[in-house]
Amino acid sequence: MRPRPTSLPTVPAPSIVLALLGATTLLTGLTAGIATGMDLGLPYYAASLCLGALVVLGVLVAASRFLPGGSFGCANGITLARAILICPLAGALVLAALDARLSWLFFSLALVAFLLDGVDGWVARKRQECTHFGARFDMETDALFVLVLSLLVLNAEKAGPWILLSGLLRYLFVAASLAWAPLRAPLPPSLRRKAICALQVGALVICLAPVVPADWSAWLAAIGLTALIASFVRDVSGLIGQAWQRRQESVSRDSRWLACSQRATWLALVAVLGGVLSLAVASPAKAASARYEIDPAHFSVGFLVHHIGYADTLGMFLKGGGSFTFDEAAPAVSDIEVTIQADSVFTNHDRRDEHVKGGDFLDVDDHPEIRFVGREARATGENSGEVTGDLTILGVTRPITLQVTKNKIGDYPFGAGPPYVVGVSVRGTVKRSEFGMTYAVENGWVGDEVELIIEFEAIRQD
Repeated sequence: MRPRPTSLPTVPAPSIVLALLGATTLLTGLTAGIATGMDLGLPYYAASLCLGALVVLGVLVAASRFLPGGSFGCANGITLARAILICPLAGALVLAALDARLSWLFFSLALVAFLLDGVDGWVARKRQECTHFGARFDMETDALFVLVLSLLVLNAEKAGPWILLSGLLRYLFVAASLAWAPLRAPLPPSLRRKAICALQVGALVICLAPVVPADWSAWLAAIGLTALIASFVRDVSGLIGQAWQRRQESVSRDSRWLACSQRATWLALVAVLGGVLSLAVASPAKAASARYEIDPAHFSVGFLVHHIGYADTLGMFLKGGGSFTFDEAAPAVSDIEVTIQADSVFTNHDRRDEHVKGGDFLDVDDHPEIRFVGREARATGENSGEVTGDLTILGVTRPITLQVTKNKIGDYPFGAGPPYVVGVSVRGTVKRSEFGMTYAVENGWVGDEVELIIEFEAIRQD
């Protein structure tokens, strides 16, 4: 039988107090460890603790009311631990961007919370701790988990804004039940409902995995949302049918109405699901691939070349620009184009600069631009990769492979409405003789190999 709640919360049982003290300790230690170890700062720590405080307070009030003097139980303790794990996940929403380490960390936390969802139910059945409070606690924890996961998936640009419907559907149903009595009727236990909830949560957790591309994530999230909507529509349809059946005097009239209402409900379901899938196809993710333009104020193109074997001469090009497409979620880079003004060469010596601009070297009058167009890029590490493309100097185009390091990506700390910026270091080597620049190569006065040193910041074009 369902326990009858008292009119007001009572003094909580010792087991409830111990469980909440343990949860508070777990939350504080886990959040502090993540914030300190990953250098996430005070906003992350405060956001995680605030949500945790709300969770602990809510459990304290509910358990004091529905479990007066009773034992909190092992199964409820596991559910509470799962609710606490959701708090540091929610704290990630205040972060501007997640690098690979953070993405894997929060994915791991979400995976552990998801796996615990199956453990608490098994423990409740094994220890005969199945209660109305436990079932409701588990359901509300699931609802909070789905809401946080859907926000994280949206924040990671793994799906469009429509994914928020996954997290809001439960709360929309509760809001509708406050205004419409038929929706407040109890729903019978359903294996279908539990399976679809597990599918929805599992799909969102997989979407957070850094190795899952944005387009795959969007389709996976859309499938989970479709199943969830279908489950809600079926439950709502059943509740409406039950309410109408109780009110009708004529069985035949009731049957006709039920048939019409169910047909209308399922037609509405088809329309909604079609809309969700259309959104997933049309915009699987919010600009996961974005165009970046190199900031000319933070673009340095340098080179080193041997001079008669005594020392290397360091030079720079002072003018240039470029752009590329970068998918942070994949990660992947494409459509790379960089142009350098040849007559902007600078070696800190006027006569040498004029010589380098002349026909022996760059011949800037006939070939004013040096151009690089990327053809292929591949990752070699967490923040490193290789870019192969075509370099054009003196009108001659040759393939070249550059070593690329992604230094940092995120919101810029300066300016109003700070831009989203990626900082990159590039290294490479070319033989100038391959482009027809053979002056002083044979006698070794000027080295043939030229070492390239490129540093830049690029701004995302929203």
